[in-house]
Amino acid sequence: MEKEDNNLKVSLSDKLDFYDIMKLNIDVMKDTSLFISYKGKDEIKLDISITLAPNTTLELYELKESKTAKIQEKFYIYDNAKVINEKFIHMNSIKELNIIYLNGVDALYESKQSGFIKDKSKLDVLSYHNYPKTSSFLNHNFVTIEKGEMKLNVTSMVYKNRKKSVLKQNNKILNQNNSASYIKPNLLIEENDIEASHSANIEPFDQRIIFYMQTRGIKKEEAEMLLLEDFLKNNIVDTTKYIKKYWR
Repeated sequence: MEKEDNNLKVSLSDKLDFYDIMKLNIDVMKDTSLFISYKGKDEIKLDISITLAPNTTLELYELKESKTAKIQEKFYIYDNAKVINEKFIHMNSIKELNIIYLNGVDALYESKQSGFIKDKSKLDVLSYHNYPKTSSFLNHNFVTIEKGEMKLNVTSMVYKNRKKSVLKQNNKILNQNNSASYIKPNLLIEENDIEASHSANIEPFDQRIIFYMQTRGIKKEEAEMLLLEDFLKNNIVDTTKYIKKYWR
């Protein structure tokens, strides 16, 4: 199946491959916004490839609410092209690999992934700065509940002579079940003339903040819900209904 308009060219494989994986290819030709929803009772297996023409911007929003999923997502971003990628995850288990190829000067990728993890899950993110003056901003905010366990590996790479590049990571897991979740932030850098930083934080609610809110007349349950709303804030869904489901 193939469809095309002035902004996008989308092709979806008609048949599954040997491993029951469906392939989705998206070519971005002009500035556009795209919303992808993942839903279903069966496991989703998807290989997604997204290519941006030079001087284009893609705002990509993804809502993942299926039971389980295995997803590979690859981005090819060329000169002065930008991807703003926001994802919200609400599923039992997900295994996902995101690969970002910054293949042109002033190419930029910015992501914000957040959501609830209810079973063993893994997310690997790799960003390759293949040209000078490229930027990647990788942000992850996850909440582990029930049997949830998140293994988060985030790696940003810049090679020699790719000057003036920016590599930033901000990774947080709000661990509500004492699971063996972990974060492995990596910066692999061969060039001095760049800007780079990373953070990794795994903890339950900060009881000092909750206590302070209680001294101002806010009940503990309400304080936790307010903190969660701020932690999971996004432009895809109203997280209130999800929070109420788990914090009654």
